[in-house]
Formats: sequence, C-alpha cells, structure tokens
Amino acid sequence: MHRRINITLPDETIELIAQVVGKGDSQEETLGDRSLFLNEVIQYYLDV
Repeated sequence: MHRRINITLPDETIELIAQVVGKGDSQEETLGDRSLFLNEVIQYYLDV
C-alpha cells in the first residue's frame, strides 16, 4: 500500500534530488522516480 503525503523542502534539496534522480520521460515517471528514491533514502537512514 502507498499513501501520498505533502512535504515542503528547501529549493536546494529539491535541486539536489533532481540531480541525483534525473528527469523521466513524463511527469508521472519523474514523480515515481523521486518517490522511489526518497523511500530508499528514508528506509536506509531509519534502518527499517
């Protein structure tokens, strides 16, 4: 199950995420890539 949340991040953080994740072929693909990336980062740092 997935849930949507809204978060606010500094512009610098958004730019860094964009550099690491890259840009997908569509807006949906880009958002999905960001979500996967953020999930992996959170899981890693929270050691779940």
